[in-house]
Amino acid sequence: MKKPTLKLPEGSFRAHQMQSTIFYGTGVLISIAVFFCCTYWNWPLWIPVIVASLLY
Repeated sequence: MKKPTLKLPEGSFRAHQMQSTIFYGTGVLISIAVFFCCTYWNWPLWIPVIVASLLY
């Protein structure tokens, strides 16, 4: 088997990390906000479960 001759650019790993952090961080913040709304306005607790399952 031949060794790969092409390499990824230096910043590609860092860019992928930042993209993943933003994507999953946004999902966590939305889940926390929906859970807060459920406790504050007495919404049923199945709503954050559905929102979290749709986000992930």
